[in-house]
Amino acid sequence: MRRLPVVVVGLLSGAVVGGLLDGIVWPGSALALFRPQLTLLLVLGALVALVLRDRRAAIAGIAIASLGGVLLIATLRDPEAEPPPAGSRTVKVLTLNLWHRNDDVAAVAELIRRERPDVVALLELTPRWSRALAPALRPYRTRAVEPREGSIGIGLYARAHLGDPRLVRPVAGGRRAVEARLELADRAGALLVAHPPGVLLPGTGAAHERELAAIGDWARRHGKLSVVCGDLNAAPWTRSLRDARAKGALRAVFPGGLFAGSWPALVPPLRVAIDGCLVGEGIKARAELGPRAGSDHLPVLVELA
Repeated sequence: MRRLPVVVVGLLSGAVVGGLLDGIVWPGSALALFRPQLTLLLVLGALVALVLRDRRAAIAGIAIASLGGVLLIATLRDPEAEPPPAGSRTVKVLTLNLWHRNDDVAAVAELIRRERPDVVALLELTPRWSRALAPALRPYRTRAVEPREGSIGIGLYARAHLGDPRLVRPVAGGRRAVEARLELADRAGALLVAHPPGVLLPGTGAAHERELAAIGDWARRHGKLSVVCGDLNAAPWTRSLRDARAKGALRAVFPGGLFAGSWPALVPPLRVAIDGCLVGEGIKARAELGPRAGSDHLPVLVELA
């Protein structure tokens, strides 16, 4: 028992330091994704060590937790999107990773009917989900859809405010995305809906990095009125997303903050903000998390102007 604080602080310190390898070697990117939770746990572990009078473990834990905190503070200082003015005309976008193992069609259909978004972006859209949601999505006549088995299907649907949607592949051999013209109140922007690979498993990091880099390139080409939405499998503090934002001059609109994101919906203490939108500096935006709809992701509702 006397060695327990040392073991706990050691493991958590290793996890926080391992997150510094984000984008370099696995599991750095996976650990960086949970940096807020790991940093907080390390602080608590160091305090327990201090109570148990293991001062060395406590000092080491606080020092390394401070490093994790500094990296998170840098994210909090990033420029934020300006919210739309009260009463302004906005385009409401619902983005949801359905989770291909989810079977709660009624919850998703009710979410669409209740929120009545102008644009619906669905990830992990399988043929079964496409058929099941057809009645709820009937009013959304402008669309580009590619249902696929597993986790790579995608669909973009609109009642209004969207033009010329088409399936694209930002990276040769990579996942499909959907690109469209976004018609705002007084100007036209560009919308990209994407779902890059995750980083939790070995061997996925390179594909993830390539697709996030391609998103940054796309935004740079489309300028200040570019919008990227979806499940980006990256949090605002992870290197891949920060690099994409810098390349495309984008601002993150990911609701939830450091400790209340959209995934995993089934385990609230571990939730990370990986779903939402990135917007150019010419776009005003506000986002909020929606209610659970059977998926392992929470839906995200974004208002754009």
